[in-house]
Amino acid sequence: MIRWAIGACLILLFTIPALSDVPASLLISPGAILCIKMDDPGTVTGAFIIKSSGNENDDRAILAYAKTLTWAPKKPSDPVRNVWFPIGIAFGKNKPPRSPDRCAPPNS
Repeated sequence: MIRWAIGACLILLFTIPALSDVPASLLISPGAILCIKMDDPGTVTGAFIIKSSGNENDDRAILAYAKTLTWAPKKPSDPVRNVWFPIGIAFGKNKPPRSPDRCAPPNS
């Protein structure tokens, strides 16, 4: 489990997603934790909130933002493709919330 988490962190640190425009309201939001899934080409194929920012509108904007992200196409060593994984997202000077080791979609 720790090996998977370290691998996931390395992929997220070294495979930088393409950035979309960030709504100004999110620059003061504390951020949220999402569970996302991406495919081999690097497209987000699913996402949902697992820890709210505390503001429903910010949560919707964070979720919409996350769904626009793309990563580099899969490399043979990428373990985090076609599986659900947690990611903390925050904007501006805010630090992302600490994510759990794993997540799964509701009803799984």
